[in-house]
Amino acid sequence: PNMKSAEDLVSQVDVLTNDVDQLKSRIENEVNRDLHVAITEFADLKQQLEKSTQILSVLKQLQKFDNAVEKYSCALKGKNYIAAAQLLEEAQSSLTQLKSRKIGR
Repeated sequence: PNMKSAEDLVSQVDVLTNDVDQLKSRIENEVNRDLHVAITEFADLKQQLEKSTQILSVLKQLQKFDNAVEKYSCALKGKNYIAAAQLLEEAQSSLTQLKSRKIGR
């Protein structure tokens, strides 16, 4: 009976070891699959963030251009030609910077 018990225990240990190995393999496969999905999603989000950052930068430059044009118009109406000329240069500079940008190309 003692030898039979030992053989039963060895058999149970073998079964449990096999079960643990299978479970470990399934967990590793799931983790690897989830990791791959997460990496792909992260790369997509990073690309979207970079594009959004570029767009935001262009919008800020457009706002700067618009402000300069509005101030230029006011200065011109007020016959402040020196200020108007400076504001026109500022607007032209903003426009040149906008033209040099390449968004999503």
